[in-house]
Amino acid sequence: MNSRLAGREEFAARVERELRQIAMEKCRFRVDLRREPVADSPEMEAAYPLNGLENVCFEIEPNAGEGFRELSRIASGGELSRLMLALKVVSQKTNEEHTFIFDEIDAGIGGRIAFQVGERLKRLSRAAQVLCVTHLPQVAAFGDHHYQVQKILKANRTTTIVNTLDESRRVEELARMISGSEVTETALRHARELREQVEAGVS
Repeated sequence: MNSRLAGREEFAARVERELRQIAMEKCRFRVDLRREPVADSPEMEAAYPLNGLENVCFEIEPNAGEGFRELSRIASGGELSRLMLALKVVSQKTNEEHTFIFDEIDAGIGGRIAFQVGERLKRLSRAAQVLCVTHLPQVAAFGDHHYQVQKILKANRTTTIVNTLDESRRVEELARMISGSEVTETALRHARELREQVEAGVS
């Protein structure tokens, strides 16, 4: 219990620093330790569970004055993805192998914030496999691989097709994400610049 008490404030502060970088600057985060009653038992293992006597609960206050509530009860899809990203970046260990899937992580963000989300996903991918569904070119540009997902109607049935894009087609897809359905020369130039910016910043 003492080690959890000592570490929870520092952990919460690190999570909040990450959240400020991904468009959740007003969100506060804390770790609540809830002591569970222990029934009388002659068995040490039964009396003292392996995970400790208390349950660890993550709580957030999305906006000032709203009060803290359990993360799992109030976070929206986009918020939950970004919170998970912040938690994983803060707690990441290089000797662990995991696969993380992020969906709707770009909800309600764009521009500089989207670029910072992409950077953090890239950082997380150095020690884990990261799959991210995104509609933002600033996020997609950071991927090691880019897949285009399409739905087509064939024989009155919807089919999903996943295409692996080479660098040339990737630039075209980023340009489409920038400009919409029509790919313009200006959008292509911006897409190339985006990829160059990402590649230059990746160590």
